Amino acid sequence: MFTLQWYVARELFKTFALATIGLTLLFSMGGGVFNMIQAEVLTAVQLGRILGFIIPVAATLMLPVAALFSAAMVYGRLSADNEFDACRASGVNIHRLFAPAVLLALLTGTFTFSFSSFVLPRYAERLNQTLRDDLQNMQRVVLRRLRTEGRIDFMKKYVLSADSAMERRSPDSAAADEPRQVIELRGASFIELDEGKPVRLGTAPIVTFLFRSDPVTRDPFVYARLHDLRLFDQERNQFHQMGDQRLGPVPIPWKFTRKAKWMTLPEMLYYRQRAWELPEMAEKIQRLRALIQEFYFYQDLISALRGPQGAYRFGTAQRGYEIRAEQIPVDRDSGRPRLEKPTVRQWWDGTRRTFQAGSGTLAVERTLGEAYPLIYIKLGNEVSFTDEEQPGKVIRRAAVDLEPLPMPGHVLEKASPSALSDSDLLAWDRPLGLTPRIDDARQAHAASVVVLVHKMTAEIHSRAAFSASVLVLVILGAALGVVFRGGQMLTAFVIAFLPGLLVTILVVTGRQLAVRPDAEAVGLGVIWSGLVLVALGDLVVLGRVLRR
Repeated sequence: MFTLQWYVARELFKTFALATIGLTLLFSMGGGVFNMIQAEVLTAVQLGRILGFIIPVAATLMLPVAALFSAAMVYGRLSADNEFDACRASGVNIHRLFAPAVLLALLTGTFTFSFSSFVLPRYAERLNQTLRDDLQNMQRVVLRRLRTEGRIDFMKKYVLSADSAMERRSPDSAAADEPRQVIELRGASFIELDEGKPVRLGTAPIVTFLFRSDPVTRDPFVYARLHDLRLFDQERNQFHQMGDQRLGPVPIPWKFTRKAKWMTLPEMLYYRQRAWELPEMAEKIQRLRALIQEFYFYQDLISALRGPQGAYRFGTAQRGYEIRAEQIPVDRDSGRPRLEKPTVRQWWDGTRRTFQAGSGTLAVERTLGEAYPLIYIKLGNEVSFTDEEQPGKVIRRAAVDLEPLPMPGHVLEKASPSALSDSDLLAWDRPLGLTPRIDDARQAHAASVVVLVHKMTAEIHSRAAFSASVLVLVILGAALGVVFRGGQMLTAFVIAFLPGLLVTILVVTGRQLAVRPDAEAVGLGVIWSGLVLVALGDLVVLGRVLRR
Protein backbone atom coordinates (compact mmCIF):
# COMPACT_ATOMS: atom_id res chain seq x y z
CA MET A 1 0.00 0.00 0.00
CA PHE A 2 2.87 2.35 0.80
CA THR A 3 4.37 1.71 -2.65
CA LEU A 4 1.10 2.55 -4.39
CA GLN A 5 0.53 5.70 -2.34
CA TRP A 6 4.11 6.85 -2.87
CA TYR A 7 3.70 6.29 -6.61
CA VAL A 8 0.51 8.41 -6.69
CA ALA A 9 1.99 11.08 -4.39
CA ARG A 10 5.10 11.47 -6.54
CA GLU A 11 3.07 12.05 -9.69
CA LEU A 12 0.64 14.29 -7.83
CA PHE A 13 3.21 16.61 -6.24
CA LYS A 14 5.25 16.80 -9.45
CA THR A 15 2.23 17.96 -11.43
CA PHE A 16 1.27 20.29 -8.57
CA ALA A 17 4.70 21.94 -8.60
CA LEU A 18 4.72 22.45 -12.35
CA ALA A 19 1.15 23.83 -12.33
CA THR A 20 1.99 26.22 -9.48
CA ILE A 21 5.04 27.60 -11.29
CA GLY A 22 3.16 28.05 -14.56
CA LEU A 23 0.08 29.67 -13.04
CA THR A 24 2.16 31.94 -10.78
CA LEU A 25 4.25 33.27 -13.66
CA LEU A 26 1.15 33.73 -15.80
CA PHE A 27 -0.80 35.50 -13.05
CA SER A 28 2.01 37.74 -11.81
CA MET A 29 3.85 38.63 -15.02
CA GLY A 30 0.58 38.80 -16.96
CA GLY A 31 -0.59 41.64 -14.73
CA GLY A 32 -3.21 40.06 -12.49
CA VAL A 33 -1.51 40.94 -9.20
CA PHE A 34 0.79 43.58 -10.63
CA ASN A 35 -2.20 45.74 -11.50
CA MET A 36 -3.14 45.81 -7.81
CA ILE A 37 -0.27 48.22 -7.25
CA GLN A 38 -1.68 51.66 -7.92
CA ALA A 39 0.97 54.11 -6.77
CA GLU A 40 1.04 57.40 -8.60
CA VAL A 41 4.69 57.26 -9.61
CA LEU A 42 7.12 54.33 -9.73
CA THR A 43 10.69 54.02 -10.92
CA ALA A 44 12.32 51.01 -12.61
CA VAL A 45 14.17 50.15 -9.37
CA GLN A 46 10.92 50.22 -7.41
CA LEU A 47 9.19 48.04 -10.00
CA GLY A 48 11.93 45.43 -9.73
CA ARG A 49 11.71 45.38 -5.94
CA ILE A 50 7.93 45.18 -6.06
CA LEU A 51 8.12 42.13 -8.33
CA GLY A 52 9.92 40.25 -5.55
CA PHE A 53 6.84 40.73 -3.38
CA ILE A 54 4.29 39.99 -6.10
CA ILE A 55 5.47 36.46 -7.00
CA PRO A 56 4.88 34.98 -3.49
CA VAL A 57 1.47 36.66 -3.37
CA ALA A 58 0.53 35.22 -6.77
CA ALA A 59 1.80 31.78 -5.72
CA THR A 60 -0.46 31.83 -2.66
CA LEU A 61 -3.50 32.68 -4.76
CA MET A 62 -2.68 29.98 -7.33
CA LEU A 63 -1.94 27.11 -4.93
CA PRO A 64 -5.58 25.94 -4.53
CA VAL A 65 -6.13 26.06 -8.31
CA ALA A 66 -2.88 24.16 -8.93
CA ALA A 67 -3.84 21.53 -6.34
CA LEU A 68 -7.26 21.04 -7.94
CA PHE A 69 -5.77 20.83 -11.43
CA SER A 70 -3.08 18.31 -10.45
CA ALA A 71 -5.59 16.09 -8.62
CA ALA A 72 -7.95 15.98 -11.60
CA MET A 73 -5.10 15.32 -14.08
CA VAL A 74 -3.18 12.68 -12.11
CA TYR A 75 -6.18 10.65 -10.92
CA GLY A 76 -7.78 10.96 -14.34
CA ARG A 77 -4.65 9.56 -16.02
CA LEU A 78 -4.44 6.73 -13.47
CA SER A 79 -8.04 5.84 -14.22
CA ALA A 80 -7.48 6.11 -17.99
CA ASP A 81 -4.58 3.62 -17.73
CA ASN A 82 -6.88 1.18 -15.86
CA GLU A 83 -4.59 1.28 -12.81
CA PHE A 84 -7.58 1.69 -10.48
CA ASP A 85 -9.13 -1.42 -12.04
CA ALA A 86 -5.89 -3.33 -11.41
CA CYS A 87 -5.81 -2.21 -7.79
CA ARG A 88 -9.44 -3.12 -7.21
CA ALA A 89 -8.88 -6.55 -8.87
CA SER A 90 -6.01 -7.11 -6.42
CA GLY A 91 -8.30 -6.44 -3.47
CA VAL A 92 -7.08 -2.91 -2.74
CA ASN A 93 -9.61 -0.42 -1.37
CA ILE A 94 -9.30 2.35 -3.95
CA HIS A 95 -10.50 4.95 -1.44
CA ARG A 96 -7.16 4.54 0.33
CA LEU A 97 -5.44 5.73 -2.85
CA PHE A 98 -6.94 9.16 -2.21
CA ALA A 99 -4.64 9.62 0.82
CA PRO A 100 -2.03 11.57 -1.26
CA ALA A 101 -4.80 13.90 -2.46
CA VAL A 102 -5.94 14.44 1.14
CA LEU A 103 -2.33 15.15 2.18
CA LEU A 104 -1.88 17.63 -0.67
CA ALA A 105 -5.17 19.35 0.22
CA LEU A 106 -4.24 19.59 3.91
CA LEU A 107 -0.83 21.07 3.11
CA THR A 108 -2.29 23.51 0.58
CA GLY A 109 -5.13 24.62 2.88
CA THR A 110 -2.80 25.03 5.87
CA PHE A 111 -0.29 26.97 3.80
CA THR A 112 -3.03 29.19 2.31
CA PHE A 113 -4.49 30.06 5.71
CA SER A 114 -1.10 30.60 7.34
CA PHE A 115 0.21 32.72 4.49
CA SER A 116 -2.95 34.83 4.17
CA SER A 117 -3.20 35.30 7.96
CA PHE A 118 0.44 35.88 8.86
CA VAL A 119 2.77 36.30 5.89
CA LEU A 120 0.77 38.02 3.13
CA PRO A 121 -0.12 41.09 5.26
CA ARG A 122 3.56 41.45 6.13
CA TYR A 123 4.43 41.35 2.45
CA ALA A 124 1.91 44.13 1.82
CA GLU A 125 3.43 46.13 4.67
CA ARG A 126 6.95 45.60 3.36
CA LEU A 127 5.82 46.55 -0.13
CA ASN A 128 4.32 49.73 1.27
CA GLN A 129 7.52 50.39 3.19
CA THR A 130 9.58 49.85 0.04
CA LEU A 131 7.62 52.53 -1.75
CA ARG A 132 7.65 54.93 1.19
CA ASP A 133 11.32 54.61 2.09
CA ASP A 134 12.59 55.52 -1.36
CA LEU A 135 12.13 59.26 -0.85
CA GLN A 136 14.99 60.20 -3.16
CA ASN A 137 13.44 58.40 -6.14
CA MET A 138 10.07 59.80 -5.14
CA GLN A 139 11.43 63.34 -5.41
CA ARG A 140 13.03 62.66 -8.77
CA VAL A 141 9.89 61.12 -10.24
CA VAL A 142 7.77 64.05 -9.06
CA LEU A 143 10.32 66.42 -10.57
CA ARG A 144 10.28 64.50 -13.85
CA ARG A 145 6.49 64.63 -14.03
CA LEU A 146 6.49 68.36 -13.39
CA ARG A 147 9.03 68.89 -16.15
CA THR A 148 7.37 66.66 -18.72
CA GLU A 149 3.67 67.18 -17.98
CA GLY A 150 3.87 70.58 -16.32
CA ARG A 151 1.49 69.53 -13.53
CA ILE A 152 0.91 66.91 -10.86
CA ASP A 153 -2.16 65.78 -8.91
CA PHE A 154 -1.72 65.25 -5.19
CA MET A 155 -4.15 63.28 -2.98
CA LYS A 156 -7.01 64.06 -5.43
CA LYS A 157 -7.24 67.38 -3.59
CA TYR A 158 -4.60 69.60 -5.21
CA VAL A 159 -3.58 70.19 -8.80
CA LEU A 160 -0.18 71.87 -8.96
CA SER A 161 1.56 73.36 -11.99
CA ALA A 162 4.67 75.49 -12.48
CA ASP A 163 6.60 77.35 -15.16
CA SER A 164 9.82 75.58 -14.17
CA ALA A 165 10.97 72.96 -11.69
CA MET A 166 14.48 72.30 -10.44
CA GLU A 167 16.29 70.34 -7.77
CA ARG A 168 18.65 72.09 -5.39
CA ARG A 169 20.45 71.34 -2.14
CA SER A 170 18.54 71.71 1.10
CA PRO A 171 20.36 74.00 3.56
CA ASP A 172 18.78 72.42 6.68
CA SER A 173 19.28 68.73 5.87
CA ALA A 174 21.86 67.52 8.34
CA ALA A 175 20.95 63.87 8.94
CA ALA A 176 22.58 61.32 6.67
CA ASP A 177 19.33 59.44 6.01
CA GLU A 178 17.38 62.53 4.98
CA PRO A 179 17.19 63.75 1.39
CA ARG A 180 19.64 66.56 0.77
CA GLN A 181 17.77 67.87 -2.24
CA VAL A 182 14.53 69.84 -2.41
CA ILE A 183 12.24 70.62 -5.33
CA GLU A 184 11.92 74.31 -6.12
CA LEU A 185 9.12 75.53 -8.37
CA ARG A 186 9.07 78.88 -10.13
CA GLY A 187 5.84 80.53 -11.20
CA ALA A 188 3.70 78.00 -9.33
CA SER A 189 -0.09 77.89 -9.29
CA PHE A 190 -2.47 75.41 -7.70
CA ILE A 191 -6.15 74.52 -7.45
CA GLU A 192 -7.65 73.10 -4.26
CA LEU A 193 -10.51 70.67 -4.91
CA ASP A 194 -13.43 69.55 -2.79
CA GLU A 195 -15.09 66.41 -4.22
CA GLY A 196 -13.74 67.31 -7.65
CA LYS A 197 -14.92 70.93 -7.59
CA PRO A 198 -12.44 73.82 -7.35
CA VAL A 199 -12.87 75.84 -4.17
CA ARG A 200 -9.63 77.84 -3.97
CA LEU A 201 -7.00 79.00 -6.43
CA GLY A 202 -3.58 80.35 -5.59
CA THR A 203 -0.26 81.51 -7.01
CA ALA A 204 3.22 81.79 -5.57
CA PRO A 205 6.41 82.97 -7.32
CA ILE A 206 8.48 80.33 -5.50
CA VAL A 207 7.40 77.05 -3.89
CA THR A 208 9.84 74.69 -2.16
CA PHE A 209 9.00 71.02 -1.47
CA LEU A 210 10.91 68.78 0.92
CA PHE A 211 10.23 65.04 1.32
CA ARG A 212 11.05 63.47 4.69
CA SER A 213 10.06 60.40 6.68
CA ASP A 214 9.01 60.06 10.30
CA PRO A 215 11.99 58.76 12.34
CA VAL A 216 9.79 56.24 14.19
CA THR A 217 7.03 55.09 11.82
CA ARG A 218 8.98 55.79 8.59
CA ASP A 219 5.80 57.31 7.12
CA PRO A 220 6.61 59.77 4.30
CA PHE A 221 5.64 63.41 4.59
CA VAL A 222 5.99 66.42 2.36
CA TYR A 223 6.68 69.96 3.56
CA ALA A 224 6.09 73.05 1.45
CA ARG A 225 7.12 76.68 1.72
CA LEU A 226 5.08 79.11 -0.37
CA HIS A 227 6.56 82.58 -0.84
CA ASP A 228 4.27 85.59 -1.34
CA LEU A 229 1.17 83.40 -1.53
CA ARG A 230 -1.94 84.92 -3.09
CA LEU A 231 -5.20 83.04 -2.67
CA PHE A 232 -8.65 83.42 -4.16
CA ASP A 233 -11.51 81.79 -2.24
CA GLN A 234 -14.09 80.93 -4.87
CA GLU A 235 -16.82 80.03 -2.38
CA ARG A 236 -16.59 83.42 -0.63
CA ASN A 237 -15.52 85.33 -3.73
CA GLN A 238 -12.68 86.76 -1.63
CA PHE A 239 -9.01 87.46 -2.35
CA HIS A 240 -6.28 86.96 0.29
CA GLN A 241 -2.68 88.09 0.15
CA MET A 242 -1.21 85.71 2.73
CA GLY A 243 2.52 86.35 2.34
CA ASP A 244 4.91 83.47 3.11
CA GLN A 245 3.26 80.26 4.26
CA ARG A 246 4.71 76.97 5.53
CA LEU A 247 2.55 73.88 5.00
CA GLY A 248 2.94 70.43 6.40
CA PRO A 249 3.81 67.91 7.33
CA VAL A 250 1.25 66.44 4.92
CA PRO A 251 1.25 62.59 4.82
CA ILE A 252 1.76 60.95 1.44
CA PRO A 253 -0.92 58.26 0.95
CA TRP A 254 -0.26 54.86 -0.64
CA LYS A 255 -2.47 52.05 -1.82
CA PHE A 256 -1.93 49.63 1.07
CA THR A 257 -3.51 50.72 4.36
CA ARG A 258 -4.32 48.96 7.59
CA LYS A 259 -7.64 47.58 6.38
CA ALA A 260 -8.98 44.25 7.56
CA LYS A 261 -7.95 42.38 4.42
CA TRP A 262 -4.30 43.45 4.92
CA MET A 263 -4.09 42.52 8.62
CA THR A 264 -2.53 39.52 10.25
CA LEU A 265 -4.69 37.31 12.43
CA PRO A 266 -3.19 38.65 15.72
CA GLU A 267 -3.73 42.21 14.50
CA MET A 268 -7.40 41.57 13.73
CA LEU A 269 -7.91 39.99 17.13
CA TYR A 270 -6.24 43.04 18.70
CA TYR A 271 -8.12 45.69 16.71
CA ARG A 272 -11.45 43.96 17.31
CA GLN A 273 -11.04 45.17 20.88
CA ARG A 274 -9.48 48.55 19.95
CA ALA A 275 -10.93 49.44 16.56
CA TRP A 276 -10.53 53.19 17.18
CA GLU A 277 -6.75 52.74 16.90
CA LEU A 278 -7.03 51.76 13.23
CA PRO A 279 -5.40 54.28 10.83
CA GLU A 280 -8.51 54.35 8.65
CA MET A 281 -10.42 55.69 11.67
CA ALA A 282 -7.92 58.52 12.14
CA GLU A 283 -9.56 60.77 9.55
CA LYS A 284 -13.03 60.25 11.03
CA ILE A 285 -11.76 60.94 14.53
CA GLN A 286 -9.96 64.03 13.25
CA ARG A 287 -13.23 65.37 11.80
CA LEU A 288 -15.00 64.64 15.08
CA ARG A 289 -12.23 66.38 17.01
CA ALA A 290 -12.52 69.35 14.63
CA LEU A 291 -16.21 69.70 15.57
CA ILE A 292 -15.26 69.70 19.25
CA GLN A 293 -12.53 72.29 18.62
CA GLU A 294 -15.11 74.45 16.88
CA PHE A 295 -17.50 74.06 19.84
CA TYR A 296 -14.83 75.00 22.38
CA PHE A 297 -13.87 78.04 20.33
CA TYR A 298 -17.49 79.23 20.26
CA GLN A 299 -17.77 78.60 24.00
CA ASP A 300 -14.60 80.59 24.62
CA LEU A 301 -15.88 83.41 22.40
CA ILE A 302 -19.32 83.53 24.06
CA SER A 303 -17.85 83.45 27.55
CA ALA A 304 -15.51 86.35 26.75
CA LEU A 305 -18.20 88.47 25.06
CA ARG A 306 -20.58 87.95 27.97
CA GLY A 307 -17.84 88.50 30.55
CA PRO A 308 -16.91 91.69 32.41
CA GLN A 309 -14.72 93.04 29.58
CA GLY A 310 -17.25 92.18 26.86
CA ALA A 311 -14.51 91.54 24.28
CA TYR A 312 -12.68 88.59 22.73
CA ARG A 313 -9.13 88.95 21.41
CA PHE A 314 -7.14 86.43 19.40
CA GLY A 315 -4.16 86.45 17.06
CA THR A 316 -0.58 87.66 17.43
CA ALA A 317 1.07 91.01 17.99
CA GLN A 318 1.38 91.49 14.21
CA ARG A 319 -2.07 90.19 13.17
CA GLY A 320 -5.20 89.87 15.27
CA TYR A 321 -8.77 90.85 16.11
CA GLU A 322 -10.79 92.18 19.01
CA ILE A 323 -14.50 91.37 18.78
CA ARG A 324 -17.40 93.01 20.62
CA ALA A 325 -21.15 92.58 20.12
CA GLU A 326 -24.34 93.89 21.71
CA GLN A 327 -26.07 90.49 21.61
CA ILE A 328 -24.88 86.92 20.99
CA PRO A 329 -27.75 84.54 20.11
CA VAL A 330 -26.55 80.91 19.94
CA ASP A 331 -27.83 78.10 17.72
CA ARG A 332 -28.93 75.24 19.97
CA ASP A 333 -27.90 72.34 17.72
CA SER A 334 -24.44 73.51 16.57
CA GLY A 335 -23.54 75.91 19.39
CA ARG A 336 -22.54 78.51 16.78
CA PRO A 337 -23.09 82.14 17.89
CA ARG A 338 -24.37 85.01 15.78
CA LEU A 339 -23.08 88.50 16.40
CA GLU A 340 -25.66 91.27 16.60
CA LYS A 341 -24.29 94.77 15.94
CA PRO A 342 -20.64 93.69 16.23
CA THR A 343 -17.58 95.93 16.43
CA VAL A 344 -14.32 94.37 15.23
CA ARG A 345 -10.92 95.98 15.71
CA GLN A 346 -8.25 94.64 13.34
CA TRP A 347 -4.48 95.08 13.46
CA TRP A 348 -2.73 93.65 10.42
CA ASP A 349 0.96 94.25 9.64
CA GLY A 350 0.88 97.79 11.04
CA THR A 351 -2.55 98.70 9.68
CA ARG A 352 -5.37 99.22 12.19
CA ARG A 353 -9.04 99.31 11.23
CA THR A 354 -12.34 99.33 13.11
CA PHE A 355 -15.34 97.58 11.54
CA GLN A 356 -18.98 98.04 12.54
CA ALA A 357 -21.87 96.03 11.12
CA GLY A 358 -25.47 95.07 11.71
CA SER A 359 -24.62 91.36 12.02
CA GLY A 360 -21.72 88.97 11.83
CA THR A 361 -20.82 85.28 11.79
CA LEU A 362 -17.71 83.21 12.46
CA ALA A 363 -16.76 79.98 10.67
CA VAL A 364 -14.04 77.43 11.43
CA GLU A 365 -12.41 75.72 8.44
CA ARG A 366 -9.19 74.01 7.37
CA THR A 367 -7.53 74.94 4.09
CA LEU A 368 -4.24 74.59 2.22
CA GLY A 369 -3.30 71.52 4.26
CA GLU A 370 -2.99 73.63 7.43
CA ALA A 371 -2.42 71.69 10.64
CA TYR A 372 -4.61 74.15 12.56
CA PRO A 373 -8.15 75.31 11.69
CA LEU A 374 -8.65 78.89 10.54
CA ILE A 375 -11.21 81.36 11.88
CA TYR A 376 -13.15 83.29 9.23
CA ILE A 377 -15.11 86.43 10.23
CA LYS A 378 -17.90 87.62 7.94
CA LEU A 379 -19.67 90.93 8.56
CA GLY A 380 -22.88 91.98 6.84
CA ASN A 381 -25.93 94.19 7.00
CA GLU A 382 -24.41 97.62 6.25
CA VAL A 383 -20.74 97.36 7.15
CA SER A 384 -18.67 100.49 7.76
CA PHE A 385 -15.01 100.74 8.72
CA THR A 386 -12.40 103.39 9.43
CA ASP A 387 -8.63 103.38 9.19
CA GLU A 388 -6.61 104.89 12.06
CA GLU A 389 -4.40 106.64 9.52
CA GLN A 390 -7.52 108.40 8.13
CA PRO A 391 -9.91 108.51 11.11
CA GLY A 392 -12.34 110.90 9.45
CA LYS A 393 -12.89 108.73 6.36
CA VAL A 394 -15.68 106.15 6.66
CA ILE A 395 -15.91 103.38 4.03
CA ARG A 396 -19.17 101.49 3.62
CA ARG A 397 -19.72 98.02 2.19
CA ALA A 398 -22.67 95.65 1.94
CA ALA A 399 -20.58 92.80 3.40
CA VAL A 400 -16.93 92.21 4.34
CA ASP A 401 -14.97 88.95 4.76
CA LEU A 402 -11.95 89.51 7.00
CA GLU A 403 -8.61 87.73 6.64
CA PRO A 404 -8.57 84.35 8.45
CA LEU A 405 -6.40 83.59 11.48
CA PRO A 406 -5.49 80.24 13.13
CA MET A 407 -7.54 79.04 16.06
CA PRO A 408 -5.97 79.96 19.44
CA GLY A 409 -3.71 77.28 20.88
CA HIS A 410 -5.40 77.13 24.31
CA VAL A 411 -8.68 76.23 22.57
CA LEU A 412 -7.00 73.44 20.58
CA GLU A 413 -5.55 72.04 23.80
CA LYS A 414 -9.03 71.45 25.20
CA ALA A 415 -9.81 68.99 22.38
CA SER A 416 -6.33 67.43 22.17
CA PRO A 417 -5.88 63.63 22.61
CA SER A 418 -4.31 64.22 26.02
CA ALA A 419 -7.49 65.95 27.22
CA LEU A 420 -9.99 63.79 25.32
CA SER A 421 -8.87 60.33 24.16
CA ASP A 422 -10.11 58.59 21.02
CA SER A 423 -11.91 55.93 23.05
CA ASP A 424 -13.74 58.66 25.01
CA LEU A 425 -14.83 60.29 21.75
CA LEU A 426 -16.26 57.06 20.35
CA ALA A 427 -17.97 55.97 23.57
CA TRP A 428 -21.20 57.60 22.43
CA ASP A 429 -23.19 56.08 25.30
CA ARG A 430 -21.20 58.35 27.67
CA PRO A 431 -22.40 61.91 26.88
CA LEU A 432 -19.87 64.74 26.86
CA GLY A 433 -22.46 67.44 27.38
CA LEU A 434 -21.61 69.33 24.20
CA THR A 435 -24.11 69.83 21.33
CA PRO A 436 -26.63 67.54 19.57
CA ARG A 437 -24.58 67.90 16.40
CA ILE A 438 -21.48 66.48 18.12
CA ASP A 439 -23.51 63.74 19.81
CA ASP A 440 -24.91 62.67 16.41
CA ALA A 441 -21.40 62.67 14.91
CA ARG A 442 -20.07 60.59 17.83
CA GLN A 443 -22.87 58.07 17.39
CA ALA A 444 -22.20 57.84 13.63
CA HIS A 445 -18.47 57.28 14.21
CA ALA A 446 -19.18 54.69 16.91
CA ALA A 447 -21.43 52.87 14.44
CA SER A 448 -18.58 52.84 11.90
CA VAL A 449 -16.36 51.25 14.58
CA VAL A 450 -18.96 48.49 15.01
CA VAL A 451 -18.92 47.95 11.25
CA LEU A 452 -15.12 47.62 11.32
CA VAL A 453 -15.32 45.02 14.08
CA HIS A 454 -17.81 43.02 12.01
CA LYS A 455 -15.53 43.37 8.98
CA MET A 456 -12.65 41.81 10.89
CA THR A 457 -14.85 38.98 12.17
CA ALA A 458 -16.07 38.29 8.64
CA GLU A 459 -12.50 38.39 7.31
CA ILE A 460 -11.32 35.80 9.85
CA HIS A 461 -14.16 33.42 8.97
CA SER A 462 -13.77 33.94 5.22
CA ARG A 463 -10.05 33.13 5.36
CA ALA A 464 -10.71 29.99 7.39
CA ALA A 465 -13.61 28.86 5.15
CA PHE A 466 -11.68 29.47 1.93
CA SER A 467 -8.64 27.55 3.21
CA ALA A 468 -10.77 24.67 4.50
CA SER A 469 -12.61 24.45 1.18
CA VAL A 470 -9.34 23.45 -0.50
CA LEU A 471 -9.61 20.04 1.19
CA VAL A 472 -13.07 19.17 -0.14
CA LEU A 473 -12.40 20.70 -3.58
CA VAL A 474 -9.19 18.72 -4.18
CA ILE A 475 -10.87 15.47 -3.14
CA LEU A 476 -13.78 16.29 -5.44
CA GLY A 477 -11.36 16.99 -8.30
CA ALA A 478 -9.55 13.70 -7.78
CA ALA A 479 -12.82 11.73 -7.65
CA LEU A 480 -14.17 13.42 -10.78
CA GLY A 481 -10.86 12.73 -12.51
CA VAL A 482 -11.44 9.02 -11.94
CA VAL A 483 -15.01 9.25 -13.23
CA PHE A 484 -14.21 11.41 -16.29
CA ARG A 485 -11.14 9.52 -17.37
CA GLY A 486 -9.39 9.47 -20.68
CA GLY A 487 -9.68 12.59 -22.78
CA GLN A 488 -12.23 14.09 -20.39
CA MET A 489 -9.78 14.95 -17.61
CA LEU A 490 -10.09 18.68 -18.39
CA THR A 491 -13.85 18.22 -18.10
CA ALA A 492 -13.31 16.85 -14.60
CA PHE A 493 -11.18 19.89 -13.72
CA VAL A 494 -13.79 22.34 -15.03
CA ILE A 495 -16.64 20.56 -13.24
CA ALA A 496 -14.65 20.55 -9.98
CA PHE A 497 -13.72 24.21 -10.52
CA LEU A 498 -17.37 25.28 -10.63
CA PRO A 499 -17.98 24.41 -6.95
CA GLY A 500 -14.85 26.42 -6.21
CA LEU A 501 -16.47 29.44 -7.84
CA LEU A 502 -19.61 28.75 -5.80
CA VAL A 503 -17.55 28.69 -2.59
CA THR A 504 -15.87 31.97 -3.53
CA ILE A 505 -19.20 33.64 -4.33
CA LEU A 506 -20.73 32.46 -1.06
CA VAL A 507 -17.69 33.60 0.93
CA VAL A 508 -17.82 37.07 -0.63
CA THR A 509 -21.60 37.30 -0.20
CA GLY A 510 -21.43 36.11 3.40
CA ARG A 511 -18.65 38.57 4.17
CA GLN A 512 -20.78 41.45 2.86
CA LEU A 513 -23.75 40.28 4.93
CA ALA A 514 -21.70 39.77 8.09
CA VAL A 515 -20.65 43.44 8.03
CA ARG A 516 -24.23 44.39 8.93
CA PRO A 517 -24.80 44.10 12.69
CA ASP A 518 -28.33 42.73 12.19
CA ALA A 519 -27.18 40.04 9.73
CA GLU A 520 -23.84 38.87 11.15
CA ALA A 521 -25.05 35.35 12.03
CA VAL A 522 -26.64 34.93 8.60
CA GLY A 523 -23.49 36.16 6.88
CA LEU A 524 -21.24 33.76 8.78
CA GLY A 525 -23.60 30.93 7.93
CA VAL A 526 -23.41 31.82 4.23
CA ILE A 527 -19.60 31.91 4.40
CA TRP A 528 -19.47 28.31 5.62
CA SER A 529 -22.41 27.03 3.55
CA GLY A 530 -20.28 26.59 0.41
CA LEU A 531 -17.90 24.29 2.28
CA VAL A 532 -20.82 22.18 3.53
CA LEU A 533 -22.33 21.87 0.03
CA VAL A 534 -19.04 20.76 -1.53
CA ALA A 535 -18.48 18.25 1.31
CA LEU A 536 -21.89 16.75 0.57
CA GLY A 537 -20.88 16.53 -3.09
CA ASP A 538 -17.72 14.63 -2.06
CA LEU A 539 -19.79 12.09 -0.15
CA VAL A 540 -22.07 11.53 -3.15
CA VAL A 541 -19.19 11.11 -5.62
CA LEU A 542 -17.03 8.91 -3.38
CA GLY A 543 -19.87 6.85 -1.94
CA ARG A 544 -22.04 6.19 -5.01
CA VAL A 545 -20.68 7.40 -8.33
CA LEU A 546 -17.10 6.23 -7.80
CA ARG A 547 -18.25 2.80 -6.54
CA ARG A 548 -20.19 2.25 -9.74
